[in-house]
Amino acid sequence: MQCTEIQELIFLDAVGAADEPMRSAVSRHLQDGCIECQLAQTEAKATAAMLPIGLAPATPTPALKASLLERLPAQRTSATPTQANVEAKGHRAADNRPARRPALWPMVITLAMAAAFAIVAILSIDSNASLAKDRQAEMLAVATLKGSLARDSINIHKLSATMTHLVLAQQQKISFLQARLKNAMALEKMVGSPALEMASLQGLAPMRAAWGRVMWNHKLKMWKLCAFNLPALPADKTYEVWMITAKGKKMPAGLFKPDPKTRSIMMTPTLPPHRQIMTEIAVTIEPAGGSLQPTGAVLLAGRINSSL
Repeated sequence: MQCTEIQELIFLDAVGAADEPMRSAVSRHLQDGCIECQLAQTEAKATAAMLPIGLAPATPTPALKASLLERLPAQRTSATPTQANVEAKGHRAADNRPARRPALWPMVITLAMAAAFAIVAILSIDSNASLAKDRQAEMLAVATLKGSLARDSINIHKLSATMTHLVLAQQQKISFLQARLKNAMALEKMVGSPALEMASLQGLAPMRAAWGRVMWNHKLKMWKLCAFNLPALPADKTYEVWMITAKGKKMPAGLFKPDPKTRSIMMTPTLPPHRQIMTEIAVTIEPAGGSLQPTGAVLLAGRINSSL
């Protein structure tokens, strides 16, 4: 079901008009974590709680007051044990004195207390109605505040996620720039040294327009290869650099793909683990991931005379 349909069922459930299938559909939807419908349920409950406030307070009618007064116990006069004993003794003594009148004060006090209780009960009805109205207003205010806080929490969470993403992106950019700065400073140091040596690379068929330079500095133990006019390769192919010894042994020295816009590359060849004399450097096209020995034709090559 769509959120609009669920929100209609939410209002029916808030006022007690939803049946069991409707309540089950609402419960399943809310358990899926729909924030919009959770907020709608909070607002629906707050609205339903306000419905009784629109009803006029119940004011006791004269009939109700009369009914309360009728329920008060009637005070009956009866002879006390002392009076009965006196009368019995009077009869035995043949006392002809007139009988004592029963006291009226207990009856008056009882009626006064009953009237007071009735007045308190009547006033309590009005007071309870006023308290109930105030309580419902407080509940509505709390529900509204909860809904506002829930929306603020969602907005803060979204803002926090956005800021975190921006910070991570900036950190990655800073790391990239720091790495480029480090390479630029190392290249400047290498090129500015009197120990710098350089050789040219020539393009071979079918890439005669390609050309490059290879630079090395034995004192700094640094190598750089620059190549230009290199066509882009499919995803399953890559360029691979080879160091070739005087005996013709080809040693893999790294993989690269040129920049698609400039069709150029500057990379650092991987030097062999043991000291050897290199006489040539070459570039071929190999399967993605590289090869242990060249499988494609040499497309870029140049002679060097260096001891690694």
